Amino acid sequence: MIKLLTIFTINIFLSGCFVTSEEFTDAVNQLHSHIDQRLDKIHSPINLPIGVILPFSGEMDKLDNKNNTYILCDGRGLKVEKYKELFSVIGWKYGYGNELIDKKYFSVPDLRGMFIRGVDGDRNLDIESPKRTDAVGNLVGDKVGSMQDHQFERHNHPITDPGHAHPYSAYAEPASNRIDDGGSIGFQWHSRNTSSARTNVLIQDAGESEETRPVNISVYYLIKAR
Repeated sequence: MIKLLTIFTINIFLSGCFVTSEEFTDAVNQLHSHIDQRLDKIHSPINLPIGVILPFSGEMDKLDNKNNTYILCDGRGLKVEKYKELFSVIGWKYGYGNELIDKKYFSVPDLRGMFIRGVDGDRNLDIESPKRTDAVGNLVGDKVGSMQDHQFERHNHPITDPGHAHPYSAYAEPASNRIDDGGSIGFQWHSRNTSSARTNVLIQDAGESEETRPVNISVYYLIKAR
């Protein structure tokens, strides 16, 4: 401030102009106003759009949240009349709040325990995007706000059996009686059961968890409502 005022005064002196005290005071006031505007821009919050979702790394009671600017993404219902701006952005995409009759409420996303995934568009990384549903289970496809349930990618567990044998033995011994008219000796055949064999291949449960997940960290998700 002092530096700017000094530069201003030097400029007046070098220009050879003489100003009245009123003019000087007016010029100083304009300078004050200019500085205040610049400081306001520096200290003002980032102008984030309504509906943006942000992670918050502290506890909710530590959030400076005057006028309920940010709402926890826990699926709660909000009054349409009270949060018109947010409703104009997300509508009933995430549910109808507390009642369905006259639709005076709408829901914020419920992101507790969930990961966020970008809309696939035409990139074809979300192969099963046509099967995505909305918050109440309706099939909606590759739309913002749509959901997918747990799923494993299709795969197989090949088993190689090297083969095994079932040995058996059979033999004949002379019968005690003749069995034909030609004078030949009859034989009696004895059968034996084959020996059992095993592949010793077992398919067992694998893994140590009740879910499949990547490395992750837990945060609160907030949506800007105002």
